[in-house]
Amino acid sequence: MNYFGDGVHWKRLLRNQSRKSSSLSNPSPLKPISAIESTNTPIDTPLEASNKSPVLNQLALDVRQVMRHVPHSVVILTTPNLHPKSGEPSIAAAAMTLSSFTTLTLSPEPIITFNIKRPSRTLDALKALYPIGLASSSAKDTPERWFHIHLLEANTSGAQLANHFSRGGPMLPEDHKLVYSPGAVADVTTRGIRQTFQCEILRNRENSGFIDVGDHTLVFGKVMKIGFGEEVDKVKGRKKEWRGLCYMQGKYQITIPMLHADKKKDVTF
Repeated sequence: MNYFGDGVHWKRLLRNQSRKSSSLSNPSPLKPISAIESTNTPIDTPLEASNKSPVLNQLALDVRQVMRHVPHSVVILTTPNLHPKSGEPSIAAAAMTLSSFTTLTLSPEPIITFNIKRPSRTLDALKALYPIGLASSSAKDTPERWFHIHLLEANTSGAQLANHFSRGGPMLPEDHKLVYSPGAVADVTTRGIRQTFQCEILRNRENSGFIDVGDHTLVFGKVMKIGFGEEVDKVKGRKKEWRGLCYMQGKYQITIPMLHADKKKDVTF
């Protein structure tokens, strides 16, 4: 199937889908939203982890309903194919869409975080990159063990990619082609991906990059490099402005700056 060739087909397909649930976070109160696409897959709960949904009490249901009105960034996580030389088992690549990605701190090093619902083969692939007992020095500066966070642009291509990888799980060869240009590394990606953070699992102490909370696992990573994919405005000699893909009320969204936010009169959208 051509995931990008028939824009009309994609729009019709996504428009006909209905949302069952959503639980998004990280508010952006000064930026009203305009819809791009919709999906029926909770992008914070990949299909690989949703065989049995937990029974939520009324408070949890109310919190989820409130958070449907709050926008959240949308990114794609990919892990590499790993073929160790030391006799360790090979690790197959995995990928999934995330709605919980954010930066945790920038000092003294840029640290990012996100969470994944268990069980998850994508989470298993992440943990296998740095198994317990692997010394930090033995895997230092080894890009083949880095995972990638692909920041999506707020356009149809970005929304299509987010929808495709919302299933989570093993990354097939055809999936790889949707993210990376043929024969390219993370510095060169396909349409819909604006920039890529190349990261390693945070390892300040043994297995410190993972913390279980409820039925989710928090993942912490250190940004090692940024793959830049933005176009350059040759006329003005500067990088073009761009907007990251967001998600709210069961739809992919694009942010729009609020006008006259300093005026006393309330502005609603």
